[in-house]
Amino acid sequence: MRKDGNLIEVVQRRLERKDVSEQALIQCLASWSANLSVTQLDADVTHAATRAIVDTVGVMMAGANKPLSQRVARMIEEDCQPGHATMFTGGTSRKPTGAAFANGVAAHVLDFDDTCYDGILHASCVILPAVLACAEEADATTADILAAFVAGSEVTYALGRALTDVFWGGWWTTATLGSIGAAAGAARALDLGEARSAHAMAIAISLTFGTRTLLGTDTNPIGAGTAAQAGVRAALLARAGASGPLSAIEHPIGLAAVFNRGVLDRQKMSQIGQYYGLRDSGIAFKAYPACSGTQAACQAVQELLGRHHFKAQDVKTVTCRVSPLVAENLRYSNPSNLTEAQFSLPFAIGCLLKYGEFSVRQLKDEVLKAPELRAEVAKVTMLRADDIVGADDVDRYPEAAAITVEFHDGRRIDHKVLAARGMPSDPLSDIELRDKFMNCAIELVPSALAESIYDSLWQLDRGGYARELFADLRARLAE
Repeated sequence: MRKDGNLIEVVQRRLERKDVSEQALIQCLASWSANLSVTQLDADVTHAATRAIVDTVGVMMAGANKPLSQRVARMIEEDCQPGHATMFTGGTSRKPTGAAFANGVAAHVLDFDDTCYDGILHASCVILPAVLACAEEADATTADILAAFVAGSEVTYALGRALTDVFWGGWWTTATLGSIGAAAGAARALDLGEARSAHAMAIAISLTFGTRTLLGTDTNPIGAGTAAQAGVRAALLARAGASGPLSAIEHPIGLAAVFNRGVLDRQKMSQIGQYYGLRDSGIAFKAYPACSGTQAACQAVQELLGRHHFKAQDVKTVTCRVSPLVAENLRYSNPSNLTEAQFSLPFAIGCLLKYGEFSVRQLKDEVLKAPELRAEVAKVTMLRADDIVGADDVDRYPEAAAITVEFHDGRRIDHKVLAARGMPSDPLSDIELRDKFMNCAIELVPSALAESIYDSLWQLDRGGYARELFADLRARLAE
């Protein structure tokens, strides 16, 4: 592994050369990602990456015991040989393709994982399962986990910026771009080097695609797991000597041309190693376990509850005016299952009215089906509002919400939240992230073990080996 402190500058000059078209863009990405080490990263990038890792592991632990995660894990146990990669559902160790799949599902099954608007996607729930699986299989260091996660994440975000929001128009970018980043992260965890890393990404482009029709179905978390598995499989194929089309991004019939109407901002891609999506764009961490489109509206209702101290029985209606992006994603006004409920603003607001909170504790069938909750859900109406923010602020506030609560006595109160707490413009503190981690992790393990895992994740750059990281978790779940 090269440790040249000037590597990023060398790769940057290569990317910015006028004849950059002579070298495939995948090779440029591999030149940076395959050689990345923690020592090359600024402290704020390392901190941002660690926050994303901590949040994703916590959410993965909360999702591990959900029915879909359990069904997937049983399938993996039947189909996949034992190995060194931890499956958070059940705690068994499998070969990396199986573990990445199972953990990707667990990381996204609650839709509580992070979001980045460089591509509008959930990268961490795909990248981290792939990286952990390969790092454990290779017995890499924990510092390699951190570097590989940054490498995979930044490849994904660079692609998201380069392809612009056009790509998000129909494709589910979490899988389509996430699988490419997962391949980069997996290749870095396996220490494949530049050439094999490039082929891993090239192979991954052909392995996973998906449209946003999957939102609100089991295919949503399964898609995240499939993308993580595809990235691992691509890296393992590349390690075995398989090759892929290195010009797959910019080719006349490649990714940009066929799937993105030819739109490709090469300059945005050339910024990798200088501009970090993890730090500079920032990651949105959710306070509520549902699609990011619910976050601003939930915060608005919770703030109204805190200020005015009203009861559910006092409320006649709740009208939620939301941005177009929110209206497009939150498709279920009357959800019939928990997967649909995570894309239902009436469900989220109904939980707040009934229980005074919306947390992982409400993601249960008995809650969804309870007549008293259904009564609150029926009070909530969501309306698309194209004018909720000015034209100049659409990119800044993509998921804004304005709430009107009408009471039986005729009173009305209003509140607007442009950017929910947890968005890059109003980030959760480390203490708030810790609280979220603990609330999630204790769904799977006792609090003492959750604390130990939390502390270990904040020390990835200080040494240790990947197989040791979750040894206590495996032992506990095997009891």
